[in-house]
Amino acid sequence: MVDALTEVGLSQDGFLTAGQAAGLNIDGYALARLVKNGLLERDGRGLYRLKPFPRSERAELWRAVLIPGVQRSKGIAAVLCDGTALSLHRVSTINPKSVEVSVPRSARLRRELPRGLIVHRRDYPELDVTRIDGLPTTTLFRTLVDLIVNRKELQFVDEALNEAPRRLLLTSRESDSLSAMRRLDARAIQAIRT
Repeated sequence: MVDALTEVGLSQDGFLTAGQAAGLNIDGYALARLVKNGLLERDGRGLYRLKPFPRSERAELWRAVLIPGVQRSKGIAAVLCDGTALSLHRVSTINPKSVEVSVPRSARLRRELPRGLIVHRRDYPELDVTRIDGLPTTTLFRTLVDLIVNRKELQFVDEALNEAPRRLLLTSRESDSLSAMRRLDARAIQAIRT
């Protein structure tokens, strides 16, 4: 039982959800015993951390991805997006104040969200999701599309559009498409959104 939880936790900087434990046939009573015995610590409603696991600088991001507690049939449904994703791609000087995640439009969130967490409702195909340091994150192309369409963080989008091609992080076609989108005025962008 502990080995199975450890395996999940190792891939998520020590974090795991009650839902993931249930998927391993570990019920709430067993989780409570593991907390009492000092192997786990409760980090929030339905969220646990392996106690012996070192604290991570990415803990806030893992909490954001796991706290919504929404599971897709193929893994984690919450995906880091927008400014948070752009910061993880390391192509601009953005330093977001809050953590932004996206969950599927059909997701129902049944718990109060922590302060500093912004939840968007978007359905991403698997092609638009990658992993950075194990964290589910929108791809650089998808991140920039979302920021351009939503007219957010545009100065950092411009930095990324200058830096990404030099580092070969976007194809020339992607770079050209994003540059063309960036040149559109607000009215044209609004037409794209509807």
